[in-house]
Amino acid sequence: MVAGVDALVDAIRPTLGPLARTVLVERGMGRHVAPDVMTSAGLISRRLIALPDPNADVGAMLLRHALWQTQERAGDGVATAAVLFHDIVRRARRYIAAGGNAMRMRDGMLRAGDAVCQALAGQAEPLDNAPEIVRRWVAAHCDDVALADTLANILASVGADVSLQVEEAHGATIEHEFIAGALWRTGWHGAPFAPGEYAQNRMLRLPNAHVLVSDLDLSDASYMEPLLMTLARLKPAHLLVICRAVSPALLALFTQARQQGIGSAVFVKPPAASGPDRAALLTDIAVLTGAQFIPHFEPRNGSGPAIDLRDWLPHALGRADVAWASEHFFGIEGGRGEPAAQVDHLAKLDAQFATESDPARVRFHRERMTAFGAGVMRLKIGAPTDAARKQRKAQAERLARLVEQVNRFGVVPGAGKALLLCEEAARQVAENQPDDARHGALCVAEALAAPMRVIADNAGLDGAAIVARNRAGAPAEAVDVRAGQIVDLRQAGILDSAFALEQATRAAVSAAATFITTDVIVHRRQTETAIKP
Repeated sequence: MVAGVDALVDAIRPTLGPLARTVLVERGMGRHVAPDVMTSAGLISRRLIALPDPNADVGAMLLRHALWQTQERAGDGVATAAVLFHDIVRRARRYIAAGGNAMRMRDGMLRAGDAVCQALAGQAEPLDNAPEIVRRWVAAHCDDVALADTLANILASVGADVSLQVEEAHGATIEHEFIAGALWRTGWHGAPFAPGEYAQNRMLRLPNAHVLVSDLDLSDASYMEPLLMTLARLKPAHLLVICRAVSPALLALFTQARQQGIGSAVFVKPPAASGPDRAALLTDIAVLTGAQFIPHFEPRNGSGPAIDLRDWLPHALGRADVAWASEHFFGIEGGRGEPAAQVDHLAKLDAQFATESDPARVRFHRERMTAFGAGVMRLKIGAPTDAARKQRKAQAERLARLVEQVNRFGVVPGAGKALLLCEEAARQVAENQPDDARHGALCVAEALAAPMRVIADNAGLDGAAIVARNRAGAPAEAVDVRAGQIVDLRQAGILDSAFALEQATRAAVSAAATFITTDVIVHRRQTETAIKP
């Protein structure tokens, strides 16, 4: 298992720091195809790298799973987690070989890991909005000059409250488009324009709009009258209707109503989810606009609609400054829901995000929270080649995740300094523990300097000397390995996401505790492959 961990960490270690190296990963189709270029530990950890020795492969996969969870949850800190894990395990194995009890060490490790995470949270501060500091911070986390300049300009112009959505684009340039309010990736059921109008109108904007939030099937003809009467009563007569289905006759009727000046309405599809997830997303929209969510009801034994819309309209409608829809998207700007209800709802989403362990669910809750932000910036990533486009898109997604984290959780000193400042917290835990647990906590405390040492080594400097120099310096200062001199980390933009560093620490300590307490590996017997039919 140790051999497998060594192999994986040796592939990841060169990617840590501002002067990181490049890793080439062979593709599955053989050596005659160009390898994938990896500049991020997160990308390496996502690749399925199998080792021929089954025991070594188990060790590598144990670490890879912890790194993959860090990548999915935080989007950064993967190389730090790998280096920290490796150093903790190396120190713990020495003590276990001398007769130490691994299970008691595990308890000390986990306690020290919690103390380090608390110390990191205490160091967190908001990112300074000064354009020059933001530009330096982006440049420190991105070696793509064009992408770094674009993102720095975006943050300087709209701030960190805006959600960044990264998409691939044709061509070699990077483009961006700001959309105020919230955006969902589903469009209208049918264009609300007559055939002759559609060529000039690819989007319908509804100022001062009313919003009907439902998961209803509006295909039944009985829905026409209450909807049309509602549109006629509304002043202003602008209506966005979210529903799972709608009849062509109803679409044609409302297109005619718009042409006659009765009012404009557009029918859009619910967010692309199913079951409870769709209901959760529609509830978000209802809270945002102050609407009452109307869930899906099954018809009553073929006797007509399950509900009568006249019982819901117009009091179930929400409001928005602007609602808009196109063929593939719809959005809401300035939802007029109760501010207190929005704050409470966002707090619940934040609690779900903090306690969720499934990476897919983490992404889902993160996307839900973007609806309550200041807007959406669509970042369209282009590059001269497909490989360069994928690499640039991966960097953009990582930076977008970092911007979101920094806005919510703040930043801590970079260059490994934040972990170095947590040494005392971990040592204090060790003082109050029995002998084996004390050594477990000390393994964590002594490993906290490893990321800084590796950053210096990758830059061609003496890692041990850099660590000693930084220990003697002020808390806000450290050696910038690019310039080889001590700098103020905040002014230089050398800052790390507090959330990413906390997640990296938790993943490293937890995986190390599992690793040192593993005594048995059970391999599955490989099924023989039939050669003859």
